[in-house]
Amino acid sequence: HIHISSRENTLYARRANCIGSVGLQLLANAMAEPLRFLELPSAPDVSFWARLAELKLNEYKLSEDPIPCVGHYRACAHEGLASPLTLTSASFDLDTTYESQIRMEGEVVLLNTLESMKTFDRKGAALGAIRKVEASVQSGTCLSDPTALNRFVMVCFADLKQYTFYYWVCVPAAKTADPILSEGFTQGVDQAACEACQEYYHSETKGRAPFWVLEGGEEGGYRCRPIDNGGEGGKDDEIATVAFVDPSHVAGSPGWPLRNFLWLLCGGLCGLRRVRVLCLRHEKLGRFSASRSAWHEVAIPPAGSDTTVNAVGWEHNSKGGLGPRSANLASTLDPKQRASSAMDLNLKLMKWRALPGLKTEEIAGARCLLLGAGTLGCAVARILQGWGCRKITFVDSGRVAFSNPVRQSLFQFEDCLDGGRPKAEAAAESLKRIFPDADAEGVQLSIPMPGHPVREGSDLHRRTLDQVSALDALISQHDVIFLLTDTRESRWLPTVLSLKREKLAVSVALGFDTFLVMRHGCLAQGSDRLGCYFCNDVAAPLNSTKNRTLDQQCTVVRPGLASIASALAVELVSSLLQHPLKGAAPDKSESILGVVPHSIRGFLDSFEQLKLSSPAFGNCVGCSPKILDAYDTGEAAAPLWRPRPSGGLTLTGPFLFTALRGLREEDFVFDEGLQRARVPGGSGRPDGAQAQGAGGDGRHGGHGLERRGERWRVGLRWWR
Repeated sequence: HIHISSRENTLYARRANCIGSVGLQLLANAMAEPLRFLELPSAPDVSFWARLAELKLNEYKLSEDPIPCVGHYRACAHEGLASPLTLTSASFDLDTTYESQIRMEGEVVLLNTLESMKTFDRKGAALGAIRKVEASVQSGTCLSDPTALNRFVMVCFADLKQYTFYYWVCVPAAKTADPILSEGFTQGVDQAACEACQEYYHSETKGRAPFWVLEGGEEGGYRCRPIDNGGEGGKDDEIATVAFVDPSHVAGSPGWPLRNFLWLLCGGLCGLRRVRVLCLRHEKLGRFSASRSAWHEVAIPPAGSDTTVNAVGWEHNSKGGLGPRSANLASTLDPKQRASSAMDLNLKLMKWRALPGLKTEEIAGARCLLLGAGTLGCAVARILQGWGCRKITFVDSGRVAFSNPVRQSLFQFEDCLDGGRPKAEAAAESLKRIFPDADAEGVQLSIPMPGHPVREGSDLHRRTLDQVSALDALISQHDVIFLLTDTRESRWLPTVLSLKREKLAVSVALGFDTFLVMRHGCLAQGSDRLGCYFCNDVAAPLNSTKNRTLDQQCTVVRPGLASIASALAVELVSSLLQHPLKGAAPDKSESILGVVPHSIRGFLDSFEQLKLSSPAFGNCVGCSPKILDAYDTGEAAAPLWRPRPSGGLTLTGPFLFTALRGLREEDFVFDEGLQRARVPGGSGRPDGAQAQGAGGDGRHGGHGLERRGERWRVGLRWWR
């Protein structure tokens, strides 16, 4: 602004008599300085970036379409800091308004790469925004809604791995051919003017109007009203008085939003050339301050013949140059929260290109029970975590041995010391170390097994019944049951309970170089129910742990076999959970992830895999109606483990044999203890070769179904 003395005023008056009013105006303009506006700084907070990241992952994905949003600013209340354009998580709700805060609409252009941000058409984006402002001026919309005079554009790139956001904000302003001039500036205003504006701002506009007309003054008092067409405007000597909520803190430099308002009053619509502006700033208590507010006398040169509107307004960075800013939120986030977000990130990225319809929450929200915390249990748990599964419960009765850590990925050398830690507990703690948000639990529990005698009335008998109840409760509390134990008989009770509780059960069995992955059928399949682990082997699950050599006591398999089988088991479950029927899906039907077979057999010696299917066996020792009915009456829960008075054998054999009575008994010859059922005339393969079961080591028996002409191989034997 320019201070003019009384002597100079006299000189100007004398010259005015000679050159007239037009010449005086030109002289004044020559003496005036361009009015400088303070840019409106942006202040997106943490919640804004979190919401933007969520929208990017779940909704917009690879789209670069503008995202509409709103920001807010208020009158400056600090002497050394301008009021910023604040952006929060609520900015994406376009109906968001706050009292005593000025609303500004805008859009966010979220780019997919940092390189795209470097080549982004900033000029075109700013012009696009200012054309929307120009349209509101030409239509008169801005007269009823002055907030339409200002918009913003944000272009940004989100590095969601590092949680760093690069952004650049523009509040475009119309650029006139000649600069807007300041004819005078006065710090401090009448208290009456501030009080009149305070009353109007809070009572009439609820603190949401950025501009309004101020009339009267001096002894007549001040009156406020909404902006209109400027009365009779258009005269060179007419001066309009307006009030403006000023976010600037710099004396002599009003805030950036005033620029488009002046363009509206003087050039765009009303044709005025001179405007008196009351720039209102706040005290700390939120009221307009008479001492901090200021008067500005503003002059705008006439518009030229060129009506093209140009735009300026891209924000300066922290170094003072034109360029983007960055917000690194990694240090502000809880490390556990970052780990959780990173886990979900990998899953959500699958939906961007590969499988937009994938429901990752199906497996991530599944409650998984792992019966066995050995080689298979550790591998299955890690792959489940890769799918985002958080609820994982281990059941195992063993302790970590020195031979375990090299094959079982959740254990370390320290877990073997002092007799070894309980496997279930150590595995659960290891999962939490890997992913702190995991809801992992270890239960040290022995699974009651047929063929293992228990004396009635003994402490072991009571513990066994408690173990049955505990296992039943665990299966009831989970959605997916993985049978990963290393003996065949330990899978029998979980098979019965999983079917009774209608849970999805998956068995994984290993041989030296072969494996079996099988999903058990469920009652919902009705007459088309698929078979369980025991359906294809006419043999009672008796004690397989006695009289075994050292190599039979250990799981002697090729080292890579467990990882392959475990991966297939989890992927089979993930496909099933995407199917509309879940575990009741028919064999070889398809979900969004592909086919869902009944069983998968693998052979490492030939690197082959077979997808085989077999229906439920009506006399199966694990899932037949007779077994389920017997369990209902309590026969399986209590008498099953009682000693037989006559011979020391358990009642397992006679009890399970009831399931086989539907077959013709003359076709069977039983050896002692019902160890194996043989069919006369069908004791071997047609080629005379020894049949190999799914386990390959004899402990898991045969569970396949194979047809050659009119002959079928069920388990270890061939049938017509």
